[in-house]
Amino acid sequence: MDILLNNLFSNSIKHNIKNGTINVILSGEILQIQNTGYAEVLNANSIFERFQKEKKSEGSGLGLAIVKDICGLYNWKVSYHYSENIHSFKIRF
Repeated sequence: MDILLNNLFSNSIKHNIKNGTINVILSGEILQIQNTGYAEVLNANSIFERFQKEKKSEGSGLGLAIVKDICGLYNWKVSYHYSENIHSFKIRF
């Protein structure tokens, strides 16, 4: 859980915009981590694959793949959604 949360929080910080916001919402069986960001929707079909990253990203492209693997290990569901300049990652426990 430490690695999962660290990867999601790190991404929300790294890919945020200046003076942006980060929201953490825990409700029942769902954890959402949201951040403001550039008006670019990520490819929800590939962002959880190894070495997939934005061109301007300095990361290795492994963070979200690790999140997906951890979720798979515990039968949790991870998803991504983008709306109105908000990138949202949701974990359903």
